Amino acid sequence: TVTYEQLRSRVEACARGFLKLGLGPGTTYLIRLQNSIEFCIAFLAGVRIGAIPILTNTLLGSRELEHIVAAAEPRLAITQAEIAEPVRALQKDTARFERVVVVGDADSGEVAFECLAASGGTLLPADTKADDAAFMICTSGSTGLLKAVTHAHRWVIAVGDLSRLRVGSDPDDIILATGELSFLGALGHGFLFPLRAGASGVMLPGRPQPDRV
Repeated sequence: TVTYEQLRSRVEACARGFLKLGLGPGTTYLIRLQNSIEFCIAFLAGVRIGAIPILTNTLLGSRELEHIVAAAEPRLAITQAEIAEPVRALQKDTARFERVVVVGDADSGEVAFECLAASGGTLLPADTKADDAAFMICTSGSTGLLKAVTHAHRWVIAVGDLSRLRVGSDPDDIILATGELSFLGALGHGFLFPLRAGASGVMLPGRPQPDRV
């Protein structure tokens, strides 16, 4: 269980770590993580400093990742040890990323995600505007190659507040994210919209089988 205050503190610490690794306003970085608190922190920390996370589904292989990386040119890749192989293979073959950050057991030359939260203190949000790019999310590729679609900061308010009116989320609600947060609907309804409503979110890791739900 993570409180709002703990989340804010961990996001600010991770954001400072990102700045030390060279991320900043307008720079892109790739997220390949299952539903977890680390996903939430990695996403919010980048957005807080004006960087642009690129969300990729954990089922994608090296070929799909290489296409996305070539188009969006992320500086960093953030993944977890259990599903890191496609990122590691791409880095070994092409050295596309300046650094690879790993949740769990990091290999030599990689950065442990836990080390990004080494320093304390308040970090104010970057002075981003409503129409500035906030994050990129990949299409399903059903009619061709995957495309990374950019969404602006105003998306959270414009879509999130309408969702709150429609669904009626409030601080007493507990909302379960069953879909992977790399999908736009899951990112909003399972993560960002509950936060904006002051509700509690529950992350379901792995595949959403009925018995697990």
